Amino acid sequence: MKTKTYLFLSGVFFLMSCGAKTNEAENRKEQETSDMVKVVLTDEQVHKLNIKVDDLAEFTFTESIDGNGKLVISPQSEATITPQIGGNIKQILVQEGQTVSKGQTVAYLSHPDFANLQTQYLSALNRQKYLRKEYERQTMMMNEGVGAGKDYDRTKSELQIANGELSMLSAQLGQMGISPSAVLNGNPKMNITVKSPINGTVEQVDVQMGQFVSPEMSMMKIANTNNIFADLKIFQRDILKVKVGQMVTLELPNAKGTTYKGKVYSIGKTFNAETQTVDVRVHIEGERTGLIAGMYIQAQIAANMSKMKAVPSEAIVEENGKSYIFTSLRQGKTWQFSPIPVKKIKEERGLVAIELPESKANLSQIAQSGAYYILSEMKKGETGEE
Repeated sequence: MKTKTYLFLSGVFFLMSCGAKTNEAENRKEQETSDMVKVVLTDEQVHKLNIKVDDLAEFTFTESIDGNGKLVISPQSEATITPQIGGNIKQILVQEGQTVSKGQTVAYLSHPDFANLQTQYLSALNRQKYLRKEYERQTMMMNEGVGAGKDYDRTKSELQIANGELSMLSAQLGQMGISPSAVLNGNPKMNITVKSPINGTVEQVDVQMGQFVSPEMSMMKIANTNNIFADLKIFQRDILKVKVGQMVTLELPNAKGTTYKGKVYSIGKTFNAETQTVDVRVHIEGERTGLIAGMYIQAQIAANMSKMKAVPSEAIVEENGKSYIFTSLRQGKTWQFSPIPVKKIKEERGLVAIELPESKANLSQIAQSGAYYILSEMKKGETGEE
């Protein structure tokens, strides 16, 4: 009986000891927080320390997916300008970086062959008129039975050849921007125009004044950056989070601080086993200045969105390995600030998403700035400094 009583009492003492230790741990935890005592500041001090007070609010945070790739332009939005006929550069009307419209004249060419072609057209036209009259005469004679069949056939054949030659010369003049009717009216052109086939920006000029250019030579390159895209490489682990229509922030590595906006336009259906990525095309919206096809670009895709309680980064401080914000209470001309331990969840755009203790879930007004200064004042109070 004594043994059982002893065992019972030992168990009680053991449980009391455990309870004491638990209470001691809780007390120690509370003591750690209470060690950071509240601080009282005057209106003047709050103003001087630039401490702003406001309600604790919720903000939308996004899960960003990183990607990188290159800028590309669709084939329909790029053009290499070549002359329709060989000639010498008489005038260049545009420069690199200049915006041009479809059909706008970008250069003039000159060459003696241009005048020769117009002369050939007039000669061919006159010969065609003569042969038409001769054919009409031979037809009438054949109908009256006084004409020779071989003369009729020869004239008919020559007229067909003349018609074909005139059509070919007329088409050549049209390609050069020379009106056949203007030539017929005595207004020949000694210079021909070179025009842009698309709307866009002059990306490159490959010629200079006086240079001879042949039809296969590039004179300049035009690109329509309104149709510029970013082709991104997204890793396999992230691709399921990417959806068409998601917002994207883009940045050139050599132009930090300058960002561009876009949206996910399409998601590739082919997986690249070598790079472990899938291609994602982003349509760039708004400002495109500085973007050139072929440039390397970095991107952040805004994926999952969630609302969380958050504070500005200047409203939170670190002390003894823990994070704190400060509640505020105004009494007359003084402010009372008390530390509240919080857990950091995420940082984005100067905001810190936080998790509050359950007992402080309904927290309202807090110091939105100046947390570092409040902590400094609190430490002064702890050490008795003035």
